[in-house]
Amino acid sequence: MQIRNQTRTDTNPLLLKFLREAGEDPSILAIYHYGSSVTDESFRDIDLCIISSLVEKSAFFQRFLYYSGRYGASGEKPLDISLFSLLPLYIKVRVIGEGKILLMNDRDMLFNLVINYRTYN
Repeated sequence: MQIRNQTRTDTNPLLLKFLREAGEDPSILAIYHYGSSVTDESFRDIDLCIISSLVEKSAFFQRFLYYSGRYGASGEKPLDISLFSLLPLYIKVRVIGEGKILLMNDRDMLFNLVINYRTYN
């Protein structure tokens, strides 16, 4: 597990706890930080996208519900957690193009996925 790209939200204790737990999950390929909390000084939540290493969309869904329920709607700056495989294509392109990698468990697999989506940008 590699935690990368320090951002201004790094002091958020809920985010740090989420990243520590998610970093131990072998089915998580990467976590991207994207949206207004990356680009703007004022933001109401922290947008995060989980990219699962599981090919089948439904295979990771229970874990996604767990993370969303446990970390989703609490704190001063709540975490808005999404699952990459469920996002529309234009949002996937934004996540890959504008987002910051916070956690990466398999560099090669992530690189292959990013190359596929960058061709749309």
